[in-house]
Amino acid sequence: MKLKLNFLPYFSFIPKKLNTNSIIFKIIKVFFIAILLSNSIYLSFFENIFTQTISPFLAIWGLVLLLKSKNSKQYFWIGFFVGILWFWWIGLSSIYFNLNYLVPIIPIIIGFIYGLLFRLCYLLKFDFLRLCGIFCISFIHPLGFDWLNWGIFTVYGFFDPSYRGIICIFLIAYFIYEGYISRYYKIAIVLILFFSGFQYNEKQAQTLNLNYKLINTNISQDQKFLQENLKSNSDILIQDILQAINEKKELVILPETAFAFDLKNTKYELILKELSYKITI
Repeated sequence: MKLKLNFLPYFSFIPKKLNTNSIIFKIIKVFFIAILLSNSIYLSFFENIFTQTISPFLAIWGLVLLLKSKNSKQYFWIGFFVGILWFWWIGLSSIYFNLNYLVPIIPIIIGFIYGLLFRLCYLLKFDFLRLCGIFCISFIHPLGFDWLNWGIFTVYGFFDPSYRGIICIFLIAYFIYEGYISRYYKIAIVLILFFSGFQYNEKQAQTLNLNYKLINTNISQDQKFLQENLKSNSDILIQDILQAINEKKELVILPETAFAFDLKNTKYELILKELSYKITI
């Protein structure tokens, strides 16, 4: 007697025949495209020559698939997931203000905003204009923050980390997608764009020719934003700046969010303005 095992009931959620019109498939599709457009962020955790080489080409693949999306809903959801994949970390800061419930809400709001921006780009009549619209989203800088910066595509790989490299990546994606050009012309155009965007010279890091002091506070995040610690931490920073002045430093560099509150119209704003006449802060 043979024991017959049938595991099919345990995997009943897997369709026998892939249905490309199913909601699950569509969600997976737009999420996959968003991952391709975000690959440079997450491949940075795996520092090796292979991931650095394929990163810009994965981004090109993502742009091609984006152009192949033929309705505004897909554009919206791609933008939604891109917003979350790029900016999920912003909500974490709310933990230090005892606003834990905002941790998932903030990324969703940001995703919704970018979903609307992507959907607006779809309203442009031609595919090339849609791609131009997606490119121009990187110039939207609310609150002075450099948000969706497509320059991340050129961080790794062969392309020059400049607008020349970024534009060539977008154009390569467009001509790969474009179906009205013969195969040989398409290959020629893509090769021309590739070598036009190629980084031929390694850029040397520029040194800062200033006598500067770098201040490290070593204050944990959970303590920095506590109301009872704001004054003492701020006074320590002022003392560090005064010490840098006494040491004849030309520049003092403070940590990010060194003053864990809005400086406007506070005594510390006046103090810092006064000290800035003696040292660059």
